[in-house]
Amino acid sequence: MRTCTFCGAELLDQASFCGNCGQLAQPLIQPIQAFHHVSPLPALEIASVNNSSAPATNNAVTVGVDGTFKVTFTIDQNWRTGQHIIRASERFSPRSASIAISVHRPGETPTPPLSATSSPTATDTPSPSVTPSPSSTPSALSCINPGSVTLGPVSENYAQEVSTKVALCASGSGVVNWTTDRDQNKASWLKLGNGSGQIQAPGQQQITVSALATNLKAGNYSAVVTFSSQQSSSTETLNVSFTVQTGCIRTSQQAYRFTGVAGSSNPQSQTVVISNCGNVGTWSTSVSTNNNMHWLSIAPTAGGLNVGATQNATISASILNTRLGAGTYNGTILFAIGSNQVTVSVTLIVQAAPKIIVVSPNPPSFYANKQCTLNQNLKSWTCIASINNSSRSLSLSWKSSSSGVSNITFKPSSATLPPGGGERVIITIPENSCQTPTTLSFVGPANTANISWSCNNLL
Repeated sequence: MRTCTFCGAELLDQASFCGNCGQLAQPLIQPIQAFHHVSPLPALEIASVNNSSAPATNNAVTVGVDGTFKVTFTIDQNWRTGQHIIRASERFSPRSASIAISVHRPGETPTPPLSATSSPTATDTPSPSVTPSPSSTPSALSCINPGSVTLGPVSENYAQEVSTKVALCASGSGVVNWTTDRDQNKASWLKLGNGSGQIQAPGQQQITVSALATNLKAGNYSAVVTFSSQQSSSTETLNVSFTVQTGCIRTSQQAYRFTGVAGSSNPQSQTVVISNCGNVGTWSTSVSTNNNMHWLSIAPTAGGLNVGATQNATISASILNTRLGAGTYNGTILFAIGSNQVTVSVTLIVQAAPKIIVVSPNPPSFYANKQCTLNQNLKSWTCIASINNSSRSLSLSWKSSSSGVSNITFKPSSATLPPGGGERVIITIPENSCQTPTTLSFVGPANTANISWSCNNLL
C-alpha cells in the first residue's frame, strides 16, 4: 500500500490517480538491480531519496512530479574492477533509467574498448638488397693535445716536480701500441708518466709530463718528445718548455745571540723566519762554527716554499752536549734558494758556572771533639758549616749529601744562593764509634764542595 504525496490518502499499488484529491499518483519504481559482466554488484546502499527521506527496505524509490529521483551509491573496496551497470525500472510501465560506473585500480586510466578494424591488405615487400660491409679504418696516432706545454717558472734547485697532462689520441679501430723518443742526455730534467702504452682506438690516453729543477741553473730549457706507433708510420710531437729562475730568500734576522752557563744548562732556543721572495723553490742551510764543534744547529734544515710563503725554523746552541767552557763562540748559518744566499751570524757567550766555596770550617775538615758539640741527651754531634756563592752575577742552586756514618741530616738540606750570597748549614751526626770515615758534601752545578768529618771517642 502506498499514499498520495498531495493529500496523504491511501492508494492502490496499481492506481494512477488519487481517488481523494484527483492528483496524478507518482509511479512506484521497482527495486534497483545491478548487472556486471564479471559478477553481480556485491554491495549497494541507497543513502537518500528525494528530500532525504529514508528509502524503502525493498530498494523502491519514489519519483517526483517532474519525473526525477535521487539515489546515492556507496562504492567500497569489495567492488571489482570493470564496468558496473545500475538500472532502475518502473513496476507498471516499461520506462527505466540506468547509469554505468567504471571501477579501476589507483593510477590506471580506463581505456575504452578498441573498435574492430579491418586488416590491411597484404602488399608485396621487396627483398632487401645486400650492402657490403665497409672495410675497417687502419689505427694510428692522430693527435697530441696540447701540442706544446710550458712548465714553471720555478727557482733554481727546486726539489719538487712540476707537472701537467697531455692527451695522446688514436684513430681507426683496434689497439695502438705507442712509444716515445727524446734526447735523455739533453733533457734529463724532463720526465714522462709513461714512456709507452696502448690506446684502444678510437680513443685517447692521459700522459703526465713533469720537470725537475734539481741541479739546474737559471735559464729556459726545452725538449721535443716524439710519439710513434707500430701500426703506422705517422708520429706526433710534443714541445716542452721549462723556465728556471734565480731564487730569492730572506730571513727575519741576520744575527742571533745566546748566553749560557758552563756545565749548568743550555740557553733557550730562538726562531728565525725564512721567506721566499721569488718563485716557488726549495731552501737549504749549512752550519759552521769557529771552533769546529757542533754546538750550533737549526731545525728543519731544508724545505719547500711557494711564492711569498714563509716558514719558521729553530736555532739552538748546546753547551752541555759539547761541554763548552767559559768563553765566547761564533758560528754562521747559510740559508740558500738556488744561488741566492743569506748569512745569519750566531754568537754564544758561555759564562763560568758559579761554584760553592766552603767558608767554614777552613780548611774543610771537622774534628768533632774540637769543632762540634756532643749532645749527650740526643746522642748526636752538632756541627755548623758555612758556604758561599763564588759568582757575583749568577745564582747558585745546591743540595747536600753525605757518606760514611748513617742518618746524617742537614738543615737546610738544599737552597739557592743569590749572587755573592752564603748559607749557614747545621749538620747533625749520630753518635758513633768514630771508626767510620765520613764526608759531608755540598753539590752545585759546577762543583762539589766536600768537608771531612772525624771524631775520637777516647777524649
